[in-house]
Amino acid sequence: MKRLDRLNRRVLLAFAMILLAFGVVLRVAALRGVEAAGDGRRIGLVYLRGAAGARAGAIRDAYVARFGAAHAPIVWLSADDLTLLDGDALAHEFRAIVLTDGLSARIPEETVGTLESFATDGGRVAVVGDAGSRTLDGRFRPFSLTTDFTGIDGAFFASDRRSPLIEGPVFFESPEAALRWGVAPADLRGRELIDGGRRAARYPYPFAEREFADVRVDAHGKAAPLLTVRPVGKGEVAYIGLPVGSLDASRHPFPMTMLIDFLTRGSAPHPTRSGVSP
Repeated sequence: MKRLDRLNRRVLLAFAMILLAFGVVLRVAALRGVEAAGDGRRIGLVYLRGAAGARAGAIRDAYVARFGAAHAPIVWLSADDLTLLDGDALAHEFRAIVLTDGLSARIPEETVGTLESFATDGGRVAVVGDAGSRTLDGRFRPFSLTTDFTGIDGAFFASDRRSPLIEGPVFFESPEAALRWGVAPADLRGRELIDGGRRAARYPYPFAEREFADVRVDAHGKAAPLLTVRPVGKGEVAYIGLPVGSLDASRHPFPMTMLIDFLTRGSAPHPTRSGVSP
């Protein structure tokens, strides 16, 4: 009887492993099918499966509404899906990929390598707000997961602070830097962003430091870089310290406008499997 029980357990375990492998194969096939149907013009928005609740729903709705209004086609990508595809495959389907705030804090570490490969092939990537700030079990990381990628260490964890965020203004380095993010001179008072046409913007963001010399800082807050771009291969990686989706859900549209402008501006490269198309 015991030998039969052991045999049954082994059979069940083998069957479960077969089902798991079959599920992975089907998921990859589905992703490949989406990839094959695409033209490289879509924007992938990364989220973590299980991110639920009213706040997460509001953030997701904000992204959908604003990208829809901008006529920028999007596809939601699970962070787990990114571990099944490589950057070369992603470059066939997407022009850009966004690690969204509020929805992708606990992304797997393998995700960063995939996105770096995608940027190397000519894609644009934006790391927004708290993306990559937590470990898989939900704790704040002592160092940013995406630092080697963005060149920015956005530090949410600190034992000597009550909150991982500060609140302050947004200062552009120059009018030209503001225009690169779709911000017109009329939206500035000097170099400071004006929210609503009259008052200076005050947004929450983490403490951050620039780690690499090749990072271009276009805007900063209280001694913290907020809008930066780093060349990676044939593409670009942006760090946006502002919680874009959360702010948009709270009726602060400027940060989302700046994100969309970075992702869709006409000079964007066209990623392909072999690099940037002519």
